[in-house]
Amino acid sequence: MARQLTNGERYTFQKILGSTSIISDSTDGAEKSINYLRSNTLLITGSQGSTMRISTVGSTIDPQLRFDAEGDYYTLGVDNSQNNDFAISQISGLPGAGSANTVLRIPNGSGDVHVRNNLIVTGSIQGNAPTTTVTLGVGANYTVLDTDSVIYVNASGIGNRQILLPTISSVYDGRQITVIIASTSTGVQITPAGSDTINGAASKVANAQYESITITANNTTGVWYILSDYPAGSWI
Repeated sequence: MARQLTNGERYTFQKILGSTSIISDSTDGAEKSINYLRSNTLLITGSQGSTMRISTVGSTIDPQLRFDAEGDYYTLGVDNSQNNDFAISQISGLPGAGSANTVLRIPNGSGDVHVRNNLIVTGSIQGNAPTTTVTLGVGANYTVLDTDSVIYVNASGIGNRQILLPTISSVYDGRQITVIIASTSTGVQITPAGSDTINGAASKVANAQYESITITANNTTGVWYILSDYPAGSWI
């Protein structure tokens, strides 16, 4: 006979065998733990606002779901060894950030989302790119930071104000940087590091307000390739 769990009551499923297993709770606060479950389908239903919780509080074991598929398996859960990052991993549990088995890692708190291989998006990615506004006077240059995406430059004084790029080998393949001249009474020069080039050139210079350029890093060739410049050909 079925019985509704009371608020806060704990119920343990030791073994469930069959084609379909159903865990249903219409009372807020009831907690279930599944020690051993074997079925073709698991259905979890609950009243509006209820949740399913997987917890290993007080343990160093990673809370995770495992999906087996013909000798291979994938895990979905929290990686305690990596500051409780959320991760999707292949074959062998939830490895550290340096392991090739981590398919996707979402940081706990601030940080970058890590994706193994390439991120392929069908449609578009919407959001605001990080922007930086720099004002460069006589003799002042600006070194591009890891967090820079779009750089607005206010330049004044005699001679070119330089935007110093990071070494291509130190950035991820395909990183893009856009430089926009917001206002100027002098030129703005983009200078690669070391032997890196921009489309084979040692630098690119423009000197008029509203001129802009977008470049992308290629780790294999050591070249910043120009994706676009405005007006066309204005960066020489």
